[in-house]
Amino acid sequence: MSQLHLFLSAMDDASLNQLEDLNLRGKEKEILDYTLRFRHKEFPDSDTVAEKLKVSKTHLYKLNSVILSKCFCLFFKNDVFALLDHLKQKGLLVLMRSEAKTAEQSFIKKASATEREQFYLRLFHLFIDVPYKFFDKKTVRTYGEKYLANKAGKTLSDQLYVEHHILFADCNRCAALKNPIKTFGTSEQELLKKEKELEGSQHYLAQYYLYRTLISFYTWYQKNPEHIKPYLKKCIALKEEIRYFFPVDIGQFLNLLYADRLFAEQNIEEAYAIFKKEFEKGVKQNMYGYHSHCEQYSLLCILKGETEEAKQLLDKVFSPLIELKADILATRGCLSFAKLYLSQNDFKLAMQYIQTGMSINEKTTYLPFELQLRLLETICFYRKKDYLFGERLAARNLKFVLAQNDKPLLADYIELFRIIIQFCKVHLKGKKIAETDREELLKYDQKYLNIYCGLLAL
Repeated sequence: MSQLHLFLSAMDDASLNQLEDLNLRGKEKEILDYTLRFRHKEFPDSDTVAEKLKVSKTHLYKLNSVILSKCFCLFFKNDVFALLDHLKQKGLLVLMRSEAKTAEQSFIKKASATEREQFYLRLFHLFIDVPYKFFDKKTVRTYGEKYLANKAGKTLSDQLYVEHHILFADCNRCAALKNPIKTFGTSEQELLKKEKELEGSQHYLAQYYLYRTLISFYTWYQKNPEHIKPYLKKCIALKEEIRYFFPVDIGQFLNLLYADRLFAEQNIEEAYAIFKKEFEKGVKQNMYGYHSHCEQYSLLCILKGETEEAKQLLDKVFSPLIELKADILATRGCLSFAKLYLSQNDFKLAMQYIQTGMSINEKTTYLPFELQLRLLETICFYRKKDYLFGERLAARNLKFVLAQNDKPLLADYIELFRIIIQFCKVHLKGKKIAETDREELLKYDQKYLNIYCGLLAL
């Protein structure tokens, strides 16, 4: 896989015009031109490229690295973190990791103690907030330890901050794995004990990340939503004490989190009002959970009938990632586009994004997205009134769900596919769906309003 090809494919047309300012000659110019020809296509393997350009694979690798370095210098003017943030936002996480190592080797030799402290803190922040597939706990711990080792006047608060931030990242990462509670390895009682130990202290950052961990725990592990909003309010109460520490507007971030919670609780109007206000102010790409917030706002727009607003946001944020097939972020975008077009009964475009999402998700096999894609596909055929194929598809997907290990967690999907099978059979017999069955489905539609945007109201 060519990292140069991935980088060029993620650029917009305006930036591509600046490539003319690169000082390239001979083979460098030839390789750049050749790579640009495949900007929107699958790139050939390295053997094919080396043979075509009449260079050895070793020389090809070196030339690609030189061209990438020149591109980075042109676009980011030796601003390491502008480069790393860009690579992260574009889903180029393998390249981000290698560039971080390169930057560390060159920067640390000439940096002061204070500069090293800030450098490692920023790397710690950067790598602790990546999609679960790319989360590397060893790397995160290493950067956390190097930050503490280089911090002047290190205190217990600093150590507790690193410890609890890693705990929070672990909690989120493990939620996407099989047997999440066992893998996470920290019980509710242990988390509450930690909260008690921090009570009344001035370890504000440690408190903040512990509250965030409890929010994630009650969201994904124990599913006790009544505990979530109180801990969100505790986080919000700390915002002035911790604002100095964050490179983003932490107040805006917490407002977005609160709007997410309101959406989950079906408070559509208040959630939409907060999202709209914050996005009109401007939400920067380096905002924590940026893509998730964009997804949630787009779903709210769909629910509110603001489909053009939803499409503009999805085109801006997710279309480039889908084009790059940027793993979980691209799948998230495909899901949102599919819901948008299903809400408009544009079945052709909806299926296009469902199929693209399935193709991308095959690489990561993230089960929550797999279930969404399968259910949306089934809904698409039902809405098209292709009841014969819809019944077969629902039966196949029911078999898939029943084959999974976490059946208690998948009970709703089992029931949803069974309901759709029953609905299809009723239609095929030319009969009317019983009101009790319709009401049962509407309960699921309301329960999952923040995920399926009313699409379950069949």
